[in-house]
Amino acid sequence: MSTNLFLKTKYGKILKEQLKEIKIKNAPATNLPNYLPDLYIEEIDEKASYLKCFSEGQFFVIDSDFLLKNTKKIYSNFKFVKAKGAKPINLPKKLNPKLAYFVGYFLGDGGLKDIKKTYLKTRRFEHKIIVGDEFLEQIKKIKKLFYELFGAVFPIRTERIQKGEQLYYLNPTNKVIYRFLTEVFGVPSGKKYETLKVPILIENSFPEIKKWFIRGVFDADGDTRAVERGLNSQPRIKLRMKSHNFIKSMKEILQEVFNISVNGPYFDLGKQSSYIQIERHKDIEKLNNEILFIHPVKQWRLNKMVSLMTTNKFKTLAHPIY
Repeated sequence: MSTNLFLKTKYGKILKEQLKEIKIKNAPATNLPNYLPDLYIEEIDEKASYLKCFSEGQFFVIDSDFLLKNTKKIYSNFKFVKAKGAKPINLPKKLNPKLAYFVGYFLGDGGLKDIKKTYLKTRRFEHKIIVGDEFLEQIKKIKKLFYELFGAVFPIRTERIQKGEQLYYLNPTNKVIYRFLTEVFGVPSGKKYETLKVPILIENSFPEIKKWFIRGVFDADGDTRAVERGLNSQPRIKLRMKSHNFIKSMKEILQEVFNISVNGPYFDLGKQSSYIQIERHKDIEKLNNEILFIHPVKQWRLNKMVSLMTTNKFKTLAHPIY
């Protein structure tokens, strides 16, 4: 059989035709509060440049004077926000499944450069963003979300692949998106695990929005058995991250919206991380039916694991599955 038919992983190979592309819904959706005033950070913008929003046929500079204007009216009609010398960014005004998923995934496998530390070294505020995955199929999905949410197109970087590291990534410099993530959703910059938390907008959202946020987090840092290598271990779904408090919050939100039993959190001293696990077979089946993973490889693994589990073949499996 041709090798082009298979996707290689660290543990074996998977028939590409068995991988599914699961689309993210546009609904339900709820309005985001007026966040335009939050996009102004005096200590940075006074030294660098201001953001501008286009509304009612004109540009408004987002500075200290902007805060005195009728920002609610400007917000209700604004079309885009742009930074000096950069292309306009169509910032979302609704929290929908796509945005919830994107934020969840970014909290797991994304990062924001600590611009204040960088400024001390270079005297420049560099609003650098990075998000990646070991599988090209997944990072293509994230690239598509950047376009659907923000109207931005960023190239997929492959330098690390060429150096032998299994990572495809996007690494744009974009002040508007950076500021949106930090000021609207509270995404921390620098070493995020120290202050990582579930965004308040997610906590106060619909259960369906929370589910899409969870899917994003699990697509980034969750896993299940790599059944392509023919495992005979007990079935489980795991979420491992460095932030113990975030893991505790994820346990609570998982139990709330999916009504399942979650074990942990446990602390792994060797890996300096915390993790939770779903181990009850009926809960694993439920999460598979709810499509916990939309990451094509992780979704395939969970679906295959449940198939083996429900046919009592999991314990006896000792050879790769294609």
